[in-house]
Parts: sequence; C-alpha cells; structure tokens
Amino acid sequence: MFGNFLGDQLLVQVAQRLQEWSHEQQEALDVARIDGSLFGLILHQCHDRQHLENIIESLLKNVQQVYTLADQCITLQFKVGAYLCEYECSIHGDTWIDHARIALQWCDRTKEKPYHIYNEIIGQQTLEWCRLKLDLTSAIEESALEIYYQPIANLITGRLAGIEALLRWHHPHLGCILPSKFIPIAEESNLVLDLDYWTLRKAIQQVQNWQSSHIMPLRLSINLSPKHLQQNQLPEQLKQIFEETGFNPHSLIVEITETDLLESFGNAASMLHQIKAQGVQIALDDFGKGYSSLSYLRFLPLDILKVDRTLIYDLEKDDQVQSILKAILRLAQSLNIKIIAEGVETQDQLNFLHSQGYQMIQGYVYSHPLSSLELERFLHQGHSLKVAA
Repeated sequence: MFGNFLGDQLLVQVAQRLQEWSHEQQEALDVARIDGSLFGLILHQCHDRQHLENIIESLLKNVQQVYTLADQCITLQFKVGAYLCEYECSIHGDTWIDHARIALQWCDRTKEKPYHIYNEIIGQQTLEWCRLKLDLTSAIEESALEIYYQPIANLITGRLAGIEALLRWHHPHLGCILPSKFIPIAEESNLVLDLDYWTLRKAIQQVQNWQSSHIMPLRLSINLSPKHLQQNQLPEQLKQIFEETGFNPHSLIVEITETDLLESFGNAASMLHQIKAQGVQIALDDFGKGYSSLSYLRFLPLDILKVDRTLIYDLEKDDQVQSILKAILRLAQSLNIKIIAEGVETQDQLNFLHSQGYQMIQGYVYSHPLSSLELERFLHQGHSLKVAA
C-alpha cells in the first residue's frame, strides 16, 4: 500500500505511540522493535492473567487510534500474542518469546479476537498443526492425496451436468482428515499453491482419460485458493496442463470464493480475465454466505453463481430465505449467468428450486462425493434426478 519510505515513517509513529503509552503506565516495562512490524514488550511485575488482559486492552486501545501519513488518515489493525510467566517460572527467556509468537499466530489462525495469551491447549494444537503441515508436504510430494468427484445435476433434464473435484486426505495414522482442517493449514503455510496445482493436473488428466474412453463428455469444476489470484503463474500453468493432457479448456470451470475475492479484487479481476481468455469458465462460489457486494459482479467475467449451502439449508423454514433465493435467480438471469444451488439434501428443497427455475443443483439429494471408481459406476449406470412436476 505504501512505499518503503512511507512504511518506515508509519512504523516510527507506531513506535513513538508505544513509547508514549509505556511511559503513562504504572508498570516496569520495556519496549523494543523485534523485526519488521513486530514489536516486543516485557512487563516485569505482571503475574496475574486479568492484569495482563487489562494491559493488553489498554495497549490496543491506544495504538489502534488513527494515524496521519502523507495527509491521509490511516487506521491499523494490531494483534497481540502474550505469555504469562508465573511467580516460580523456570522457563528460559527465549521460550517466553517463542510462546508469545505462538499466541500471536493463534490470533491469525482463529481470527476470534485481537489478542491471545499462551496456554497448553494453544501450544498442543500448534504442535499438531506443525506436524500436519509436515505430513501434508509429504502427502503432496508423494501424491498420497485422493480426489473425489461430486456430481452436479441438470434440473431440466435430470441428468449429469458436471462434476466438482474435492480433495480427500487419508492420513496413515490419523485416518481421514477433512478439508476443513487441512486446507487452512495449506493456506497459512503457502502449501496451497502446490496443492492446487497437483489437484488441477491430477483431476484434468483423470477427466481427459474418461473422455478418451468415450464414457461421456464431462465438465470439471475445481475450487482454487485466492492466493492464485495474487500470483502471475496460473494462466501459464493452465496452458501447460491443457497442452500436455489435450484437455479442452472449455470443459474446465475455475471456482473462486466470494469472501476471498473481495480481499484482492483488482488483481483477482485481471487474473480471471486472463483465464477466461483461454476458454475456461469462471464460477463464484459460496455466493450469499457473507457480505455480497453486487457492484463487483459487472466487473468480473463470471459464467456461474454457486449459491451457498447455508441459504439452501434454511429455505424450508424461512420465507425470507425463499425470497432471497428468488432474487438471486432473477439477478443471475438478468446478467446472463448460470446458477447452481449447493448443499441440496432434501426432496422439498429440490422441488422448490425446480419450481423457481433453478437449472442446476449439487448435493446429497443427487449424490455424495465419489471416488474415481465410484464415479465410473455412476456414469455407466446413468443416474437421473426426479423432481415434482
């Protein structure tokens, strides 16, 4: 956001405010800049958790006030990780810093509040996180992950409209680890770029093999991390995979998540236009889950909106949700964008969506995610979906 000079000036202001705050406290404490935008504080006479929390809250209240830089008013977000040393603490000073860093990382991981104080639970779960990170790295390198495919149904024909690739990790000691657990690890540790590339190549090659065997034409959807939209490699990577496998780019749908898109909209829009130029379709996933800014829809090369499962879950018991789903459909139709309802699990949900004009659904009412062998049987059996007339 700022150049190096202005960034340094901002850090100087932060340091000055920390010094001023420390001088106002009735505490024996030291303040120092550790590295980059990381500052350290040592409270010499603090052995009570409530006392420590009061000091942290006072600190945050002070440093999060508005800064002025280059005639601009700037508000910064701060996070604090702390370690409380008991009266008879025998832990070395370096370990204090390590524990405070772990607590700081916990703020990033949980996003619950702006500060955390280290405890044994945080320490144990961080150790587990580090172990899983190492195991995930090995799993990617050794191709030990498995891709499942969830069918998407066309409500007009009742037949298969496409499949979405979904990762599964069968850990050799811990059993099945859900994506909700290992994907955040991959995101935070930057393994996600390698993970997505592995998934892209593996899934595209598998679908190409099926199509070469004349099973049937398949349209493949893959959800990619928002980190790809901040990089420049994805268009070239896709081009290379298409050339090596012979896969038709028009048969690929790249899904991006709505909440992640808003964090880096400018870069994301440019990257999506480059991907679209190759023939790849673009889907906006989890639409309606969080804050939906309708204005950005006109700047994105979208082909598909995927309505979040939370709306589908509530549609049978909430008339307002039904109205929202009707409005989303009208919006998509007016923009000439296709729409898929995710998480459809009951016949009543299916019948409502069909009655309103939804064209595609994804969910257990049609099929749960399938392994490659299970999907082959599914394709040969020609499953169809029944909806009320």
